[in-house]
Amino acid sequence: MCMLLGFSADKRYEIGKVAASFFRNSNRHPHGWGIGIYDNDLTMIKQPCAAYKSEYAKNITAFISARLAIAHIRYATVGKKSYLNTHPFIQDINNTEWLLAHNGSIPLSVLNTVNGYGETDSERILAYLEKELSNGSKTVDITDINVKIKCIESMILNLSQYGKLNLLISDGEYLYIHCNYINSLYIYRAKGLVFFSTKPLVDVLYRNQWKNVQLNTLFVYKNGAKIYQGKAHENEYIKKEIKLA
Repeated sequence: MCMLLGFSADKRYEIGKVAASFFRNSNRHPHGWGIGIYDNDLTMIKQPCAAYKSEYAKNITAFISARLAIAHIRYATVGKKSYLNTHPFIQDINNTEWLLAHNGSIPLSVLNTVNGYGETDSERILAYLEKELSNGSKTVDITDINVKIKCIESMILNLSQYGKLNLLISDGEYLYIHCNYINSLYIYRAKGLVFFSTKPLVDVLYRNQWKNVQLNTLFVYKNGAKIYQGKAHENEYIKKEIKLA
């Protein structure tokens, strides 16, 4: 599958060492890398190649400064290796740039009511969210955090029953987190900041401070602090094991 990295803080921090540690895992996730960084505006950088082979990836980790960021390294399961299939994905919703990265797999047949530019289920999940955030042709009050939470939780409840749905989503103000597969997303907290990662980045952040993200629950962070924890659903993803006689 893929790997996720998310970051939220109360001010801009230099996160290059953490990003570099994360991108070093691309030797096992070689089909694309990307990072979206929110400051006043959203900056997106991504390539359909292994991050460890990219001079661009190596260079940007020397100066990444962010208050909110989402990064991804891809192991392709749905869709060929291409820019259009590389995470994170962007969607303009009512003049707000939303960002999504996904680790998992949802059948395309479940997402057949929405379209994407590429071939991935992940991009269609963001299109599905846009649909949830709309009421017919009229977009709901996107400035109301309670409305956004309700829409995202509705989407998660609908889609998580079909597969693995580890998500990092942001609208530039809030970071939304969901995980429904055991030991596949971790959290690291410190004063004024929080990191989420598919794998604990113990070479740059203290090993014993990484904890498992609670399963089947939507979390929302703003400025490095948790502002919402939803009610857990029952759609935990269980990986099927093939037993040989």
